[in-house]
Amino acid sequence: MLSNKRQHLWRCRKALAVFVLIVFISLCTCVLWEIQGLEQAINNYDVVMVRSEIERLEAYGMFFNQFSFMQDAKLWLALNLNKQNLESKLSDYRDDKHIFWLFLLNLQQGDIHRARQDMLKIQNSARNHLAQGLMELAEGNPRTAKNSLTDKMTDWSSLPRQEQALRHLALAQGAIRINDYPSAHIELAAAQKIQPLNPGVLNLEFNLALQEEQWSRAFAAGKSIQAQSWRADTMLFETKMALLALREHDEMNLENSFRALRNFPQGEAVILYLNGIQALGSGRIQEGKHFLETALQEGLEGSINQDAHQALEQVKKRQDADYLLKSLAQES
Repeated sequence: MLSNKRQHLWRCRKALAVFVLIVFISLCTCVLWEIQGLEQAINNYDVVMVRSEIERLEAYGMFFNQFSFMQDAKLWLALNLNKQNLESKLSDYRDDKHIFWLFLLNLQQGDIHRARQDMLKIQNSARNHLAQGLMELAEGNPRTAKNSLTDKMTDWSSLPRQEQALRHLALAQGAIRINDYPSAHIELAAAQKIQPLNPGVLNLEFNLALQEEQWSRAFAAGKSIQAQSWRADTMLFETKMALLALREHDEMNLENSFRALRNFPQGEAVILYLNGIQALGSGRIQEGKHFLETALQEGLEGSINQDAHQALEQVKKRQDADYLLKSLAQES
């Protein structure tokens, strides 16, 4: 009788152990499956899929949030969506990958000094050379950037796919800046082959088309960029789209760009600048001059500021030429 009870107890313990083992294996399989899914989405640069996967996993509660792959996915997504307060989160990490992400964040925000400090902390040779090239490109040195990004002693294949694509995009951007459009196309194709969904590929295609004055191609690329629902709007991009709409006499898309520009602190000033360019293009010189002067008073920055000054200078030269012609006519 006692022996039968012991056998029954042993069978119950064995069954419980098997059940626990099955549950453990199922959980491990589930975790591994989710890790692979998120990693694949990140490697493909599928921002929509990454966001969808994170939202789905968060629906299960705190279980998946405890894993580092989930934290990394959230940081990667925040970096690509330009989320606020990301710097403090990335600063807690000491490994190369997260330091490089912090470097990219500071570079995107225009903080060259902090980006350089981050770059000095990167230990991996290939990643460090990539950071150097991106830094030199940001500082306006495309030729020295190319030297860093094509260093023959560096094993570029050791970089993750996203960073390999970023290297080719940087080389393409540098080629555009020195008007080497054939090389830009080659590097753009290489980046597209590695990560066709990388938004940098489409952005570069847009800028390259603008540089080559392929307006219809640029407009098509711009519309594809606007179709990215997760994309964070930028004032420079919307200004380019507005200028394209002006060139194509597309009033509907021009108004859409104006609507987007009004969401930026300097948006009204940029709209005044665009109205000035439109007026000048239509021959309304005084009206265009007034718009441009008002836009500059409101505050313009960067290349838009430079272009507004150049347009005003051209207006002044034209007015001087008109005055000279009138004077000569009176003399005759």
